[in-house]
This record gives sequence, structure tokens and C-alpha cells, in this order.
Amino acid sequence: MTKKFINIDNDYLELIEEYIKEVSDQLQKLEDIVLAGRTNVDYLLIKRIAHNIKGSAGSYGIHIVSDLFQFFEEKIKKLETQNQQKLSDDLIDYLLKYLDFSEIIFKRIEVKNYEITDIIEKIESLNLLSDEIPDFSVEKKKEKDNEISASKKEEAAKDISNVKDANTAEKIKILLITDSALVFKIFSTALEEYKDSLIMSESIPKALLYMIKFKPDIIIVNYVDDYFSGTGLAAMLKLSFAFQNTKIIVITSKNDDALIKGAKYADYIIQKDAKMYEKILEILKHFKK
Repeated sequence: MTKKFINIDNDYLELIEEYIKEVSDQLQKLEDIVLAGRTNVDYLLIKRIAHNIKGSAGSYGIHIVSDLFQFFEEKIKKLETQNQQKLSDDLIDYLLKYLDFSEIIFKRIEVKNYEITDIIEKIESLNLLSDEIPDFSVEKKKEKDNEISASKKEEAAKDISNVKDANTAEKIKILLITDSALVFKIFSTALEEYKDSLIMSESIPKALLYMIKFKPDIIIVNYVDDYFSGTGLAAMLKLSFAFQNTKIIVITSKNDDALIKGAKYADYIIQKDAKMYEKILEILKHFKK
């Protein structure tokens, strides 16, 4: 395969750093909205953000991202036409692939690596640049669920029976650090049984105050700014004597290098996908007091 590169217009080279920061924020917001599609799909907002990214990426000469979002937007319109009020986990993960590949491309541009041959190959292998939406029907999902072995179900039942009743036991204290009100709303719904002990902080300074005041048992981090990544915060806390025994769950993008770099600091690394809430619940049930 002939090597393929991104050719950014010289007039935009000085502006590209600021643009990537801006579009990264848009991708983060879009990711949260798509994940929220498990309960309700905000088609209008998804289309608006996707359309903006499609146009801006094209104007900067990042045509592969523009192409990705052209097909992403078309598929969102199809789903809206089909009147799908909720998105299946499989469909959410499929849509997130468009965002994941875009993030990889922008990260390469940041370090002035403009070759995208391998990314194009992966995109084509997944057939993302097409009008077709894979069949993630409810029936297909039920068939898959029915394939779970009886032994695994029994094992899960034993685990549940060994956990103390959350209604009578002392509640564990959970601190969620996220700068997204939407993410907190989703967590509040997904972690319903923990809602009375779930505290949210939308900034690192505020989170540090909460840590000192409430002494949380578990900290869930879904946060990145110019100074801290989730794993960066995990590293800082684990190197502090006061928080060495606090369990830290870091939620991060599937393509984030922090998955590897931060693994030794965070107790759990959760990939951001449609299953992340179930994964966190599975972790939390072992820490009920």
C-alpha cells in the first residue's frame, strides 16, 4: 500500500496546536453524549458537533477526519430516521471508533507525525467509510447473552451472595472527578445503589479539598486538563502517604498511552466504552463495607 500522509495547509500550521486543543474538547463532549445514548439519544447535539468537526477538519486539510465524520453524521441521521431512542452497547462502541481514530490522528499531528497509512488500513478494514450500519439487533444480542454458560452464572450468583447488603452495611464513600455534568448524570443513574455516597468534583483543586474532608474509599477519575491526566492524578495520590490505601479507578480512552504508563499507579484502568459502567459496578461490589 502506498504511504499516505496528512497535508496541512501552510497557512494553518501556526494555528494547528490551538485547533487540536479545541477539537479534542469537542471529541470529549461528543464521546460523553454518545455514551449517554444508552438511555436517551440527543441526535440534534450529536449532529451539530459532528458537522462542526467535519467542516473544521476539512478546512485544515485533515481530510481523513472530515471523511470519518461525514459517514458518522450520515449514520447518525439514519438512526434518527429509524427512530432509535436508545443505542445498544455494540452500536455505541461502533460509533466511538470514529472518535477513537480521530483522536489518534490528532495526537500524531501534535507530534508532527503526518503518516496515517496504518490508520487508513484499520479504518478500511472496519468499513467505517461506508453508508452501512452493522446489524446490532436486539435479537442478536439476546442470542449472545444466552450463550453464557451455566457455570459462569452460578459463579456470579455466589459472588453476589458473598457481598454484604448495601442497604444495611456502611456505605463506601466514592469521589467522582469529572468536568462533565453529563458524565456525572450518567454515573448517578448507572450507579443508582451508590447515589447517597457518590460525590462529584469538576476540578482538581476542589477534588483535593473533598479528599481531605470526606476521605473517600474509592476515587473514580474521568478528567483531563492542561496540567493533569487521570493517571497523572493517580500517580500523585499514590505517592502521597495519605492516599496510598485509597482505591483509584481511572477511565481513559482506548487509544490513550496512559493505559500503559499509568497502570502502575491506578488500581484499575477502565477503557471508555459502553461497558464501562458495568465494569465499575463489578469493581465496586467488592468494596462494600
